[in-house]
Amino acid sequence: MNSSSVPLYGLRAQGGQHGTVATKPSVASAMFDMAGYTADRDLSTVRVLDPAGGNGVFILEAIRRLSASAERHGFSFATAYTTLCVVEIDVDSIISLTNEIYTCLGELGRTADLSDPSAIILHSDFMRLPTQSFDLVIGNPP
Repeated sequence: MNSSSVPLYGLRAQGGQHGTVATKPSVASAMFDMAGYTADRDLSTVRVLDPAGGNGVFILEAIRRLSASAERHGFSFATAYTTLCVVEIDVDSIISLTNEIYTCLGELGRTADLSDPSAIILHSDFMRLPTQSFDLVIGNPP
């Protein structure tokens, strides 16, 4: 294992995952409300980052709210979708997250809008990413 594949915080001696914290959808929803990321606003240019995608509770809520905002304010959902970004280090979580995003987009009737719905997923260690600009960083800490 080379040093670039080892998380900055090291390997766990007792097994399990570093930083795994499950969040209830109701908590994620309340956090978005408190942050002002609500469908009654035009969210078309609000850049959102979920630094540790996990099971997708935060990015899925962002997708739902962005879709509702697009309907309400008449902007292109497909274009605005690129304002979302979710980072995940674990390959198995990325596979699950990708499936969850596809399912969510299907439920919203948005699958035809996007050529690659997984384009918002970055497979990386958030702590190693170059700095980017976001309007909202929301999720559990990586």
